[in-house]
Parts: sequence; C-alpha cells; structure tokens
Amino acid sequence: MGRLYRIVRCSNCGNLQITSARKKFRCVRCGAVQDISSVKPLYVTEDSRKAREVLAELKSRGKALGFKKPAGMKWG
Repeated sequence: MGRLYRIVRCSNCGNLQITSARKKFRCVRCGAVQDISSVKPLYVTEDSRKAREVLAELKSRGKALGFKKPAGMKWG
C-alpha cells in the first residue's frame, strides 16, 4: 500500500487541508497540532493529484455555500 493522502478539517479553525501524516498533523493556517485519530478524514486516496482536485472542489463549494466557523465554536 502506498502513501495515503487525507483531506482533514482542523478542529480549531476549520481549515481544510491535505495531509499524509500517520499520527499527527499541524494545521497550516493556525498551527494547531492534532492527532489523526481525533479527526474524521473527509476524503482518503493514494493519488495526490486527486486529493488536490477534491480539496479544491470542497473549498470552492464551501465558499459558495458560505461555510464559516461560528464565533467561539470549534469544528468537530
């Protein structure tokens, strides 16, 4: 099995990003370090190009729908 690319949402700031980490990842927006086991991946693939395409689609869909983190709330 090759490297897995996961699209995850930071539980601190809500940022969507791709990670290939197996145990922990650091959010590129807020710097929060999180355990992979504590977040549910939105998408998993061995194809990095496909992961980038899906991430772009999720981000554009979120902007179109106006997804925002409620004040004082954490993404779960």
